[in-house]
Amino acid sequence: MNKILRNSLIALLFVLIAIYGIVTYTYNSKFLPNTTLNGVAINGLTTDDANTTLAKNFQTKKYHLIEDDKTRFTLTGSQLGFNGDFKKTLTTAMADQNAFTWPIALFTKQKITAENTTNMLNQKQLTATLNKLDINAGERTASKNASITKNDNSFQIKKESYGNIIDEKALEKTIISQVSDNNTTIKLDKLYIKPTLLSSDSKLTESLEKLSALKDKKIKLAISKNEVVIPQKVMLQALTVTNTGEPTTDETVLKNYVTSLSKKYDTNDTARSFKSTKKGEITTASTGTYGWSLNTSDTEKKISNAILAGKDTTIQPLHYGSGYGENDHSISGNYVEIDIAAQHMWFYQDNKLVVDTPVVTGNAKKNHDTPKGVFAVWKKERNATLVGEDYKQPVSYWLPIDWTGVGIHDANWRPKFGGDIYKTSGSHGCINTPPDVMKKIYETISEGTPVVVY
Repeated sequence: MNKILRNSLIALLFVLIAIYGIVTYTYNSKFLPNTTLNGVAINGLTTDDANTTLAKNFQTKKYHLIEDDKTRFTLTGSQLGFNGDFKKTLTTAMADQNAFTWPIALFTKQKITAENTTNMLNQKQLTATLNKLDINAGERTASKNASITKNDNSFQIKKESYGNIIDEKALEKTIISQVSDNNTTIKLDKLYIKPTLLSSDSKLTESLEKLSALKDKKIKLAISKNEVVIPQKVMLQALTVTNTGEPTTDETVLKNYVTSLSKKYDTNDTARSFKSTKKGEITTASTGTYGWSLNTSDTEKKISNAILAGKDTTIQPLHYGSGYGENDHSISGNYVEIDIAAQHMWFYQDNKLVVDTPVVTGNAKKNHDTPKGVFAVWKKERNATLVGEDYKQPVSYWLPIDWTGVGIHDANWRPKFGGDIYKTSGSHGCINTPPDVMKKIYETISEGTPVVVY
């Protein structure tokens, strides 16, 4: 090799070494050739320049919301609330790269992945952007769960149906996920809200079999001396299923049914046929405290439980009031009878007259009339003090019969009873009774005894 050629080669080697050194030095602060972060080229850029490039790229990148193979909306990363900062990832990547390997990097790819770009989306801005889109605008149909329907005498499964209402919360999550994975297409068709209960669900089939059996059970109600069988039609109407396919009962149906029973069988506020001592057969006023009524909420609950238990049974409903167990609405046996016009009171035990006495009832002139109707003695009290707006009166024997303060009591301040005293000098509504007679009544009468006032 001649001297000129040798010197030329040496010179070229030094040039190459110099170039290698210069380029290596450059890549100490810049990314190697063929370097990308989440698909964006950042080769030859410093961390700051790369961060700026990446932010601009993701903010201007377009994301397409596709439905029925058509683009419905196109949104930029900025509209989705992208405000990413890749500085931390870039700094780590820069520290990990080997600048001396830049010649190899010319022929290989350096892929950097930024984890958690999810955190680079502003959730509030994303939500606001999606709200403005009104993603479910237009004619859309909701999905429907499979259900059990009923006709006049049977149940059957109705198949589920699929609608096209988009799950907006799922859409947000999908966009965040797609942006994180650097995907730009979101398929809305895959985000339709689907039925949660299918006709193939074994639970629904089991419910159908159970419902078909339940409607044929015999449930009775023992109301006073009446035995009421719940009609199969009511059973069928009352039976239904929950959203998850479990058998349950319809509260409205049971409420309406029990209300109809209450209207038919309750004895409260009922006009009664009554055989009076002096005036023969009369009809009482339809007011008073005597009588009973069904505890409707308790009865509804018991019927519901009995239906779902799937057994033939008899229910004993709870009742409010007094006189429960009496047949019809009759008054007989033990009772008090007060004739206002005659100003007289009779007390019967076992249908035998034990007290026959004149009384003084409410002052008609001052509109303190004693209320008419059928009441009941709801308490017995000795040495009570009766208090009103303009009086405070001690009595030895007190038998309240309504909830407003009217009752039967002794009146030792009165020299006379009966006649027309009540028209001008009567009570505030109570039945004033001679003390010796009142003592006998008090010692004999029981709480719950009906009091007929007419």
